[in-house]
Amino acid sequence: MPATAALGFWLRKSHLTEIINQNQHLLGNNKVRISPSGTVFHICPSNVDTMFLYSLAISLLAGNKNILRISQRVSDPLLDLIFDLINEVINRDEFIHLQDYLSIVTYGHDEEINSYFSQIADVRIIWGGDNTINTLKLPYEPKNERYCICR
Repeated sequence: MPATAALGFWLRKSHLTEIINQNQHLLGNNKVRISPSGTVFHICPSNVDTMFLYSLAISLLAGNKNILRISQRVSDPLLDLIFDLINEVINRDEFIHLQDYLSIVTYGHDEEINSYFSQIADVRIIWGGDNTINTLKLPYEPKNERYCICR
């Protein structure tokens, strides 16, 4: 599966180490503030591939807590496998602390639940088409009014 191969290639340890090394100059720069943003609410599209996992990975590496909303309409054996692997890893003793940084939820179009997660989030990453983005962008703004739109 090409999407999985690309994700695995991008997430490999040597590539992540390369990203860290390329950005070392930022650590000593007093004009750059590097810190987690807080809680990030990721709204994933129903026609899911693995693209949203890139933003999740970056958010986790930045030290953010994450709420990942997966549509109830998603029925992808590949994602089931990925989520099973994530659960397996975060249940290991050496990674149990990650349980505080990742919540994966699934529900239908529920304005009350979206509103709740949007209100507690510091940042939202909205993946999807115009309808999803317009529905979720307009009525709610995160605490700091920061969000990223991914089409």
